Amino acid sequence: MDSLDQFLIQYGDRPVKEKYQYLLKPFFDFLREQENQTVESFDDEEVRNYLLNERTDLKRSTKIQILKAVRSFVQWYYAHCTDPENEAEQRLRKARIEGITLPQEEKKEKERKALKLKELEKLLETAKIRRKKDYHVFYLLAYFGFRKSELQQIENVNWREQYLEVITGKTKEQRLLYFNDETAGKLATALENKWTDLKHSRVGRYKSLFPDLNFSLHKLRHTFNKHMRRRLDDDSLVRALMGHSDQSMTDYYDDKFREEIKEAMVEKHYFTRVSLP
Repeated sequence: MDSLDQFLIQYGDRPVKEKYQYLLKPFFDFLREQENQTVESFDDEEVRNYLLNERTDLKRSTKIQILKAVRSFVQWYYAHCTDPENEAEQRLRKARIEGITLPQEEKKEKERKALKLKELEKLLETAKIRRKKDYHVFYLLAYFGFRKSELQQIENVNWREQYLEVITGKTKEQRLLYFNDETAGKLATALENKWTDLKHSRVGRYKSLFPDLNFSLHKLRHTFNKHMRRRLDDDSLVRALMGHSDQSMTDYYDDKFREEIKEAMVEKHYFTRVSLP
C-alpha cells in the first residue's frame, strides 16, 4: 500500500476522500514519471513545476485546491512517517511546501460596453458608405437606445409632434420617445423600406471591420445609456428613456414628464455632440 492509499484510508467513505484522490492522484503520477523522484521525497520545486508548468490547462482556483490537498498530505505524512534521522530536513521540506504561493492571474482588460463618440461617428460613416440599411438601423438604435427587438415594436408615430411609442422589450409596456427633424427623416426612410426587420442583419462584417470594438447591435444601447447619463445627470430619467423604470404609459401623458423627455431627446441628446455623416 503506497503513501497516498494510507493517507486516504483515514477518511473512510467520506466525500473528502474522493476529492483528495481526484486532486492528488495526477500529481503523484507526475512524480512517479520524474527521474529519481518518489512520492515520499518530493519538495516544493516539484509542486511548483507541476502547478505552474505541467498543468497550464488548470484554472488558478483548481490549482489552489490541489495545493491545499498537497499540504494536507504533507502534514499527515510528516506526522506519521517521519524518519528520526532526517527529521530536521523533513521539517524544512514541509515548511517550504506549506510556504508555496501561486502568482496572481493577470487581470483581463474589462471590455468596454459602450462606444466612444468618435467610434460611433466612424461606424456610422462606414455603414453609410457600405449599406444604407445598416446606416439607418445603427443610427436609430444609437439615437433611441432601443433593444434590437424594439426596433420592430415601434407604434403610433406622431410625425407632427415628432414622437413615437414603442413596446418595451422586457415588460411589454409602452414608452414614449421624442425625436428631432433629422431623426424623423431617418425613421421615415427605415419604416418605408421595412429596414427595421433585422432578419438579414450584417453585423458580422462590422465586427471584422472594427475588431477592437467587439461590435454588436446591443452595444449601441449601452452607448445611448452611457452618453445620455453624462448629458442629463439624471439617472431616473435615463432609466425611463430606456424602459428600465416602473413608469406606466399614463405617466407619459403627464405634461411635465413629457416636456422632460422631449428636452432630453431633442435639446440635450448626446447626438448634438456627434458629427453625423
